[in-house]
Amino acid sequence: MLRALFAIFAVLSAVLCGNAATTTPPAPPERAEVAAASDFTRLTKEKPYRSALPHLREIGIDCEKIQSPADWLIEWASIPADCVTGERNGHFFASTGQTVTMYGPFVTPESREYLLELTVSVPEKSDAPESRVSVGVYRYGLYSPGALREQQTENVAKGERKTVSTVVRFRDDLPGFRPMIRISGDITLESLTVTRLNDDLSHDGLTIVEGTLEECSAIPDPAKSDYPDCRFVCRFVGNSIIRGEPCPKEFSAILEAFSGYKLMGTKGLKAGDKVRCLVVPFTRLSDEQKTTQQADDLNLFTLESYYVAGVSKIGNFADAIPAAPASGIFFLGGGDKYVSIFDRQINPPVPAELRRLQTAAIADDLAEMKRLLAQYDEADKAELNREFTQKWRDEQTKDADGFNRVNGIVWRNVDNSFWCLPRSHMLIPASVTLPADKMAAVTALRDVLEANGCQLIVAIIPDSYSISARVINKDFRDIPDFQSAELVKQLSENGVEAVYIADELIRNYNRFPWPFFFPDNRHPSDTAQDVLTDMIARRLSRYGFPENLDSNLFSIIQAPHVYGDAAEYRYPVNCDIGENRPDAAYKCRKVLYDGKEINPDPESPVLVFGNSFIQTPMSFPDSFPTLLASKLNMGIMSYRSGGHGPMTTGIQQLFSDAEHILAGKQVMVLVQGTHHLLAAIRFNNIREMDRSAMLLSGKGSVAVYEVKSNTPPGSTAFNWLNNQNLFAISSTGKDIVADVDEPGWDPTRDAVAVIPTCLAAGSPANFILNGAAAEIPQCYEKFSHIPVICKIPAGTSRLRIEVAGKPGTVLSIPNITIYQ
Repeated sequence: MLRALFAIFAVLSAVLCGNAATTTPPAPPERAEVAAASDFTRLTKEKPYRSALPHLREIGIDCEKIQSPADWLIEWASIPADCVTGERNGHFFASTGQTVTMYGPFVTPESREYLLELTVSVPEKSDAPESRVSVGVYRYGLYSPGALREQQTENVAKGERKTVSTVVRFRDDLPGFRPMIRISGDITLESLTVTRLNDDLSHDGLTIVEGTLEECSAIPDPAKSDYPDCRFVCRFVGNSIIRGEPCPKEFSAILEAFSGYKLMGTKGLKAGDKVRCLVVPFTRLSDEQKTTQQADDLNLFTLESYYVAGVSKIGNFADAIPAAPASGIFFLGGGDKYVSIFDRQINPPVPAELRRLQTAAIADDLAEMKRLLAQYDEADKAELNREFTQKWRDEQTKDADGFNRVNGIVWRNVDNSFWCLPRSHMLIPASVTLPADKMAAVTALRDVLEANGCQLIVAIIPDSYSISARVINKDFRDIPDFQSAELVKQLSENGVEAVYIADELIRNYNRFPWPFFFPDNRHPSDTAQDVLTDMIARRLSRYGFPENLDSNLFSIIQAPHVYGDAAEYRYPVNCDIGENRPDAAYKCRKVLYDGKEINPDPESPVLVFGNSFIQTPMSFPDSFPTLLASKLNMGIMSYRSGGHGPMTTGIQQLFSDAEHILAGKQVMVLVQGTHHLLAAIRFNNIREMDRSAMLLSGKGSVAVYEVKSNTPPGSTAFNWLNNQNLFAISSTGKDIVADVDEPGWDPTRDAVAVIPTCLAAGSPANFILNGAAAEIPQCYEKFSHIPVICKIPAGTSRLRIEVAGKPGTVLSIPNITIYQ
């Protein structure tokens, strides 16, 4: 049964969705509805809203109840003096020349995305000159943060009934969101639904596509109809696929006309309208659903038929370049050819002087790292480790029994700055090398940015214990942090500008009380962020960016940090905490502009790309970009994805929506900790993604082969995919996924195999197609099927696909589709 719902998706859509799975999802749960009350101060179950789009249930497209409908409130501060409210035809209404804001109960995440749908109407005889409605979120839930976010806003004409939709995409580190409505004019609220969405549309056979209704059949008068339900047919020509499965560029679109003799909201659609639709092949509907009467005066017999489960008129297409769809999903049977992400020239070329300055900066960084590292041979390092171990052991004898210990970690107050270090610590760990595949991915990111008029700077945050060891034991403060220095050296040798901050951080160790979180949390706090943004601001000065913010309007306040007053982040008892009070939650510095929080600036030429290391210590908004804004007196744009997300999900989203993310950007600052770069997590290579997209461009599906699951469900990582069609690698480290000896393609011509795959980060694996290896991208936190695309050369009549990796590694592989 299909289990998804029409949605207007946020611009950061998923990259290259795969094909539908053959497994059957569980039965759909109930639809959630929000209720209304006549006193308009609280919306309860006694006066329920009526459900919108009831026909969705009938075809098996359902939403999921996430929370009981209660405690919807009007924000009283937003009620203007001219506001008239009450009940109209059983629904809440508000009539005002200004704006009323309402918000709902807090929703905790069970999925990465939720759909908010609001249906409203305006009376024919309304006196309001203009009526307007917005639906979005209050406070939490979006990649673009803000105290109050309007995600979709529509004008509603007199006598019009309209449904407004938006999707809330959770930030990985936020606890949830509050649904929000804003209304002005003369608005009646008829229904509001909050729907949990599947994270991956591909296994439902669904497609979200934008395009134009070129022709529309006439809708019969339901009052004169012999049948209660009717659909009508339109000729749809696509502009781009936003999400889901590939579909033809042109198809026969079947839309609901009326149900129970009542016209549906589609009655106002006409030829020439630009629309966003959720569609499914008509063949996938049940036999009963296929028998509904259709009004068809177009006779589009040569086109495939698609049922339109949801439709919305739009002003402009999301994708401005049809030849390069933002999602990376291409129309079946050809259509517009894919334009390489390396050839789009999103921004003007990087000026020659900026290229020269970056080359000089890389040369200086490389010379400095070579100088630092050349001072010590392996014997010197071994001797330093012996000396440090003895001195650190001696240092700890100064403490009374049980004093200056937090969860077994040693605490130190160094000039009223607070540090922690394990009782045993190696000052200089073994030498590190950035793996070749990660280096190739970093240089590919640099190259794609350069090709689109943007430069890359990598800011490496050292391990907190590495800095702590040197600050606490002052005799070792001049010893370089070998781990981060070696990474900067290797990146510099490969032409990537990277910033070494360890020495500067040690020199400024007591700028603020908190350099990192304690006792065993690597996230940077006030001192580390302040030092790092100082260094990045100096690097960015070469660009000569104009200031667009008034330096006099920035201010710093003391505020709760990202962990609030959690017990582990309070001043500890029985430790040297100076004049601070034991068990009091410590505060962080928060940057404000004109007394308000600083939101990301999409128009900024600077893009900060990172994970929670750019967020902490602030809870909202992020620390690194707001501090950088205060030092450059300009707005900063930021992208944040949790943990290893910048290397995985972040690269996928950059590939999916480069035109939007990179427009106007001249420099990207990628912020990563040493352990992020060195972890056993693949860094997705955007060059390989581009190569795969070019292989698929212009081809249509000719054959689909099922992959038989060899392991039962149960992996937590794949809950997002309903544990769909899991395949586990056996003890041999290599297994056959498919062996096809009767080709469903023309073996005399080149073809492409598309293997939609979900592989959890930390378990590298490859497909081997007739002996040729193909890397499988990894997912981190947000799990979805990512196509692995492999060329099948002409002359190939047998296809053998194996998966190779660590025994026990689990993948989700729904099927294999051949395009030609």
